[in-house]
Amino acid sequence: MSTINLFILLFAVFVLPFQIEAQSRKRFSPKQRFEAGLILGVTAGQMDGDDFTGYDKLGIIGGVQGVVLLNRHLNLAMELLYAQRGTKVEHDSNFSSTKDRIMQLNFAEVPFLLQIQLNEPTVERKTVLTLETGLSYGRLLSTQIEEQPNRLQRTFTDIQDDFRTSEISAVIGLSAEIVSKLNLGFRSTTALSRFYKNEELFGKPITNANVFSPQSRPYTFLRNYYLTFYASYTLY
Repeated sequence: MSTINLFILLFAVFVLPFQIEAQSRKRFSPKQRFEAGLILGVTAGQMDGDDFTGYDKLGIIGGVQGVVLLNRHLNLAMELLYAQRGTKVEHDSNFSSTKDRIMQLNFAEVPFLLQIQLNEPTVERKTVLTLETGLSYGRLLSTQIEEQPNRLQRTFTDIQDDFRTSEISAVIGLSAEIVSKLNLGFRSTTALSRFYKNEELFGKPITNANVFSPQSRPYTFLRNYYLTFYASYTLY
């Protein structure tokens, strides 16, 4: 996705609805309009393209959050986060079930989220549920790889210099305000761009030999997926 198309998409998704809504809503005072807080949680990651499955790579995520209150049911949130993602797999799927091969990717991440309040608090039900959806821009800060090359026909270490440093992801999640100012939430983040792509092999058919022994063929591409379980606290 080109930079111009990305900005057009962000404008259409986030800005236009707010311009329409602004025509009919009451004005908020500055104190009512903005909120700021902290967010901290854990991530569980996996990768598309490594020929393994499972959200087994655990990490941490944390940072700051700013929220613009548009009306009683609609908010726009922007966050600045440090997020760990990656993969944790076996060295050889044919002979070992121990997931002792780890690649951790440390990202600076900036999500832009539309928050939609799903219910009003009542005497019987004080918990407020909020749907979150949007896009996130990530910048790769560093890579940590733990693997034993003598047990592998292909390694992450050999290709890490070709990792792309920028990543665009789609985010969807749900949060619940369990007490005043404190939210617990869950998010699913899926990268829309691949952070590694072998231009020579991508899109080409796989040979019969490599079908039965995927660990013997070079990596074609790698793409991040991860889940987040977090708590956020509103400071003001």
